[in-house]
Amino acid sequence: MTQQLVNAIALGSIYTLFSLGLTLSWGILNVLNLAHGAIFTAGTMFAFLLTEHAAGLPFAVVLAAALVGSALLAVLMEAVAFAPIRARSGNALDAEMRTLIASVAVASIIVTVVGIQSDHQPYALPQSLLERHRYDVLGVHVSNVQILVLVAAIVLSALLVLFVRRSRYGRAMRAVAFDRTAAGMVGISARTLQLAAMALSGALAGVAGVLLAVYLGAADAHMGDSFLLKAFAIIILAGVGSLEGAVFFAYALALVETLVGYYLGGDVRDALAFVLIVVILVLRPQGLAARQGWQRA
Repeated sequence: MTQQLVNAIALGSIYTLFSLGLTLSWGILNVLNLAHGAIFTAGTMFAFLLTEHAAGLPFAVVLAAALVGSALLAVLMEAVAFAPIRARSGNALDAEMRTLIASVAVASIIVTVVGIQSDHQPYALPQSLLERHRYDVLGVHVSNVQILVLVAAIVLSALLVLFVRRSRYGRAMRAVAFDRTAAGMVGISARTLQLAAMALSGALAGVAGVLLAVYLGAADAHMGDSFLLKAFAIIILAGVGSLEGAVFFAYALALVETLVGYYLGGDVRDALAFVLIVVILVLRPQGLAARQGWQRA
């Protein structure tokens, strides 16, 4: 049982990084970005290509490069697709629907490119990129990769929450999310902050993708699909834009999934996210942790 708890914490850390990126873009831009999973996958491909052409680089350099590449990809997607669509839409609902469709198209393009690069086969980062170690603590096996994933999730989550809640730019993002027109009237550049939100979202997705590839030992072009569904469940539970809620429910979902999979099997575990989405939408559509503020919920 304790070993399953360790596994759940590692999985929950990946869920956390992935979900925070999605809830940030959804909360700030009012865009349900279905290409978020594709950016997650692209992060692993950036790392893979870098290690293929520049062998021997430290893991930190590869991770940072994947972070930057994913952030730039997200910014490009916002600048080329989402922003022009919002500018040409007649109202907010129309803009949301069109950007939702556009995100599906963008995701398809990214996944196709990654598939071509990998010959539509699973690919792996070199073992030498991060040397694996396993520690036995009171009979429980803990790897250095699991520790790395947990530390990364804690540090990045804390930094993101502090940035959004305490910094000048974070408060400006919350103002844009709450009322873009009013924010513009007091001199806040909604355009700049929207690009920044997408960059942060993409960076978190890229980091999560690389960490998962290292943790599992392999990646593929469609690895982001299942995580996108889990992120939806987490955000619906937490409420759109609730960063602290997303962190809590990411670990909670990972724990429940791990235990359900251990006792009842993988098929039941995989259906759990769908069940949670339906139940919460029926009983409390604003989310369990939703509160008044910058988020839409």
